[in-house]
Amino acid sequence: MMEADNRPQATIMIPTCGRHRVLVLLLASLHRSGHWPDGDIELMIVNNNPQQSTESAAVATLAAEYGAVLIAGAGPKSQSLNAAATLATGELLVFLDDDTTVTDPRWLKELVGQFDDGVGYVAGDVQARQTSTRPQQIWEEKGGLSKGKYARHLKPPTGRHTNHAWRLKRVAAGANCAMRRAVFTEIGGFCEQLGAGTAIEGGETLEIVDRVLRAGYVARYTPASRVLHEHPASARGLRARLRGYARGDSGMALHLAMTQQDALAAAWALGGHQIYRATNLLRALVGAYPLPPRCALASLIGSVEGVYLYLTGRYSTAASRPERVA
Repeated sequence: MMEADNRPQATIMIPTCGRHRVLVLLLASLHRSGHWPDGDIELMIVNNNPQQSTESAAVATLAAEYGAVLIAGAGPKSQSLNAAATLATGELLVFLDDDTTVTDPRWLKELVGQFDDGVGYVAGDVQARQTSTRPQQIWEEKGGLSKGKYARHLKPPTGRHTNHAWRLKRVAAGANCAMRRAVFTEIGGFCEQLGAGTAIEGGETLEIVDRVLRAGYVARYTPASRVLHEHPASARGLRARLRGYARGDSGMALHLAMTQQDALAAAWALGGHQIYRATNLLRALVGAYPLPPRCALASLIGSVEGVYLYLTGRYSTAASRPERVA
């Protein structure tokens, strides 16, 4: 599907920081599944490691080995992806987390094949790569990162005070998603106040889908495009992950309340998320919730932290220009 001007049809963007070990697995899986090399695809690695570090050098070696474009990260994940997107040449931007792997030769075809007229965002399924430890097992049994077995979509809202903020989770999957580059540019990319590398740690995946919808586009989820994800192996790692997700949820909801004047998002940020997670904690204490009480408590703490950290502005958004390294 090469464009008339020889522009690649898609740019696969992989942000990475401190996880060279899993990045090796992802790149090897793209090669084994037949996705790379491919003349219709541009492969871009966004290197957020300190530029003089051993980890950064290892990523550069990997990029050279696989013939990928290497971009020096400009800051936190959202900011780095926004900067790198200005250098991407594909009509579609495909985002993969570095701790995923691709095994299905139809992964990309199924993902980009969802872009009918009016569709601005598509996410695929994310399932566990391994469930060898109890924390991995219980998280996957609860649902993990998967959005389920059935395709679904969200249509643009009809008013400012939406009722879809919680439903964003039904279609948004930052580890495996794609956007039209024109739509990404139109709405301004990822929110740089949210995401990995900021104090809030998450929320950018949900927030960008909200803006896609508000801009008049449809967001879709397809289970036919699947990647495998490395779940936290330890109980401590799972608690930290859940705390970060909850922090992103409440911080993102408050962001929508303040930037979109969305009253329902405000209600979720300033009570809704906390009550929901407090209820889960009570259920966990009596054995009626699929995760242990300490996991439910971590989520409750994160939902409170997200509001505080957003209001106090404890995130880094220092401007920097992207640099194409190779």
